[in-house]
Amino acid sequence: MVELPLVLTITWLLYQLLFYKKYAVLTAIALGIAAGFRQDVLMFLGPFWLAGTIRVGARTMILSWLALVVSVTLWMAPLIYFADGISKYREMNSLQFQTGVFLTSIFSSGPDGGIAGFFRNAKEVWRAMLWLMGFASILYIFIGGLFLMPGRLASDRRYLFLVLLSLPSFGFFVLFHFGQPGYLLVYCAPLVIVFARALILISKDINQLFSGKLSDGADRTSPEDKRRSPGYVFLIAFISLTVFFNAYLFIEAARIEQQFPTSDGKISELYGNYSATGIREGERQLEAALSKINEYDPANTIVNSVYVAPSPYPYAPDWRRLMYYLPEYRVLMLQINSGDGYSIAQNHYFSTVAGSNIPVDENITKAIFIGVKPSPATVELVAVQEIPSYALINEAAIPSEGSTRIGPFNLTR
Repeated sequence: MVELPLVLTITWLLYQLLFYKKYAVLTAIALGIAAGFRQDVLMFLGPFWLAGTIRVGARTMILSWLALVVSVTLWMAPLIYFADGISKYREMNSLQFQTGVFLTSIFSSGPDGGIAGFFRNAKEVWRAMLWLMGFASILYIFIGGLFLMPGRLASDRRYLFLVLLSLPSFGFFVLFHFGQPGYLLVYCAPLVIVFARALILISKDINQLFSGKLSDGADRTSPEDKRRSPGYVFLIAFISLTVFFNAYLFIEAARIEQQFPTSDGKISELYGNYSATGIREGERQLEAALSKINEYDPANTIVNSVYVAPSPYPYAPDWRRLMYYLPEYRVLMLQINSGDGYSIAQNHYFSTVAGSNIPVDENITKAIFIGVKPSPATVELVAVQEIPSYALINEAAIPSEGSTRIGPFNLTR
């Protein structure tokens, strides 16, 4: 959510820079700050800033470049320090790219990559755009028509600017990785602006279907008559319907009338996790899990969270949130039925070998599993009691010697 206002600001600043040669230094500062929250902003929007600085003169160009370096250094320096140096930072970035990005890319030969990855990414991008626009998604038809009429599209250079601005991020998400709808925020600014412009053009087209004068013969150019024109009425009606329908969609989508698990184990894939009901359900499960886990001693307990697994518990707390809320615990990310791998949350160490050996300290006596019950196991998995039934938490006692097999993983001392 921090990224969105920053991207909106940078979009306006880039427009001023590219078309009017203004705000080169301010754009660099905003871009550097935004990259501290989401580094992909610099990757996707940086080339447009660079192209703009070439046209503003040598002195302003150098000042702009220095401003970007300083604003990036302000967050990059402490980040590298806490990562134990540039080499460790680069290593973690490489691991993150290999395990979280490249596996779903069109260039990957794995089961989630290649052509299958391309179509999966494209589908997720499309669904995220539908979720972003809601009722206004019907304007896709009109925007598609604009591209079928190149003359109309080229008549306004702002269209070309917005289209080009969204292409780098759109291309990356489709060709490499699109993990969640939140990624869409980096290019939703030009997307929403194009939709707004489409509404204005549709309103003008509606007016052209009618005569140049209203039924009373008055001049259409007066403000009072403009507010009574068919296009203006359409504009207000469409915006009103969009606001009310999208609010209803957010409140009612994937509404859950019973506690988890649901009777059929299903929930709306498109809206479930991002509806008001889904958010509340996620918070309920997170609070239940945290309150129970905090009863265990972090010195002798490891916490395991599911990453990929078929489960009727779609809101089970994921490993990133557990890592954030439980910094004193060792948190593992488990991949069940999808490569049989695991990742140590703190540094994204990853293994995809079946029967992976997970080293544990000698004092570890308990393993807690959130949102998944691995099987088979050489130790008894017990469902933790005294918690709400919708929170799936299992506990395993770890023997003091040898290796302990839990699902596809071996906990070794």
